[in-house]
Amino acid sequence: MTEVGRPGAAPGRAAPDWLALRGPADTAARDEGAGHLLTGLVDHLDGRGVSTLEVVDVGAGRGANERYLRPRLPFRQRWVVVDHDAEHLRDPVHRDAVRVAARVRDLPTRLAGLPAAAEARLVTCAALLDVLHEEDLVALARCVREAGGLALLALSVDGPVVWDPPEEEDAVVRAAFDGHQRRSGRPGPEAPRILTGLLRGTGLEVRPAPTPWRLGPEDDALLARWLDERVAAVLEHDPGLRPVVDGWHARRVAQAASGRLRVVVSHVDLLVLPR
Repeated sequence: MTEVGRPGAAPGRAAPDWLALRGPADTAARDEGAGHLLTGLVDHLDGRGVSTLEVVDVGAGRGANERYLRPRLPFRQRWVVVDHDAEHLRDPVHRDAVRVAARVRDLPTRLAGLPAAAEARLVTCAALLDVLHEEDLVALARCVREAGGLALLALSVDGPVVWDPPEEEDAVVRAAFDGHQRRSGRPGPEAPRILTGLLRGTGLEVRPAPTPWRLGPEDDALLARWLDERVAAVLEHDPGLRPVVDGWHARRVAQAASGRLRVVVSHVDLLVLPR
């Protein structure tokens, strides 16, 4: 699970403490919002009589997606973990997985060279789509199609954030953050919609499900860190916003510290099936 270009991180590398902080929120969002997608996937595979499944985890990072899916997929599993950061692939969580150091845009060629080792291949990722370039989305769509049309793509940021209490500057912060997501020509929060169009254009079925983070006083450490990361991205995108953003940030931090702040951060999951 990499977060390309996260402020303060090496390009393409998310800090381990950030991944640990967001883990419980990711699990809650997937369980609450996309449990029916996982059920639909399992039902589809059961209907095909699949007993052994190959899972290709794109942007595998330190294995958060693998830890989530392994116990929830009732099949014998062979994991192929893909990341352009070789350090992530050395993480012990990947244990017996096949490890592929590759960029997303190189995946169609790299996966074509892997021998078939299961009755079905599932392409999956988590917290990845919104940091990809459109070229990568095209490559990912091709991978899904060539793998047989099965994919479960989780936790993509798709834009909206709902604040309680609201602040006048919220819209300015969101616009600048979305601008940062779109840096260097990336689609950013439009990535899930673009990939959905690419997949449906090849005749595949795509089922979306909202998987928002719902953050409140019980998520104080994650909320404080998420605010810091959001502000860092906004100021990286537009340093001239500092006079506005610094005051907004100070008020939000105070609200979080006093237990008064609640935030809903929109994400979307996509289940892809052959028609």
